[in-house]
Amino acid sequence: GQAQGCGYGVIDDGAGNASEYLGEARNGLADGTGAMIERRAGRVGARYYEGAFKGGRPHGVVLVEEAGRKPRVREFRDGDDVGSASERELKALIF
Repeated sequence: GQAQGCGYGVIDDGAGNASEYLGEARNGLADGTGAMIERRAGRVGARYYEGAFKGGRPHGVVLVEEAGRKPRVREFRDGDDVGSASERELKALIF
């Protein structure tokens, strides 16, 4: 089945790319408030996203954290980082 409502899920393609998600989902994809840990082949470490998601991608105001960098609040549109955002607009995951 496809995830609906709130929960936890993991996607691993077997080629070094994996995503873990905790939060709201619709039609099997991250959708609403949640948190995602993303690992990509060829990239050292993981990237953490927390905030708004739509269609399985960051969409809206999102906190981004990754090793060696200062945490930052960014605005996303369909998974693309479009610039800085105010921390006051961030909807943090509560669990």
